[in-house]
Amino acid sequence: MFRKPVEIAQAYPAIGEGKVAAPAIALLFRAMLAGACVAFATMCSHSIAVLISDPGASKLIGALLFPTGLGMILLCGGELFTGNCLLTLSVWSKKISLMQLLKNLTLVYLGNLLGSLLIAWLAIASRPGDAAFFQATVYAASAKTLLSFEVAMLRGILCNILVCAAVWMSYSTDSATGKLLAMYLPVVLFILCGMEHCVANMYTFSAALLARGGVPLYGVLRNLAASTLGNILGGSVFFAGAIWMSFPVNKQTV
Repeated sequence: MFRKPVEIAQAYPAIGEGKVAAPAIALLFRAMLAGACVAFATMCSHSIAVLISDPGASKLIGALLFPTGLGMILLCGGELFTGNCLLTLSVWSKKISLMQLLKNLTLVYLGNLLGSLLIAWLAIASRPGDAAFFQATVYAASAKTLLSFEVAMLRGILCNILVCAAVWMSYSTDSATGKLLAMYLPVVLFILCGMEHCVANMYTFSAALLARGGVPLYGVLRNLAASTLGNILGGSVFFAGAIWMSFPVNKQTV
């Protein structure tokens, strides 16, 4: 079954209503699951950097494999902060309140962070003496801390336009294969273009700090704040706004 964009737009507010109705503890664990899935995908990118010395080839292969993280979230039922930025559509259509949106995003963000921290700890603890892996992780984290607030925020906006597009496209079909294919290319694009995803950054920074790589805490907090703000704007305003203006919810459009 294939759903047209207007059909997804008309159905999504009710989907958002279901998301905020989930019990808090269930939502937290679903968010931890999503954070862990993104962490595994990010860890894979760092591992590839160890295996392939050419930075271009390493980035390309990492980008081709990274969508596995979102694929696992979609099929395992995880809750991802960046994807849930689409819940503004449910607010605008009066299916949920602004307070429900903020509560959901806060809880999901916390769960994503806990899931990322857990995998970061397991990754570092399971590879004692793996200097090359530690170096690749610290290098990735250090590069992110050098970004100015404005640049990290703008890259965060671009990132979540693509991530939300990937999530949106996955709603066009009910088949597992269709969902994976639909979300694949937008995620590849955001990795290849070097954009900033706050949940992926949670793992990168956590792993780098656990590896005692000397990553500056101020730079970590600045990047997370900027990428989070950018992701919110990219998903909740730019992408959701474009959908809202293009396909008025609960109205017939051609």
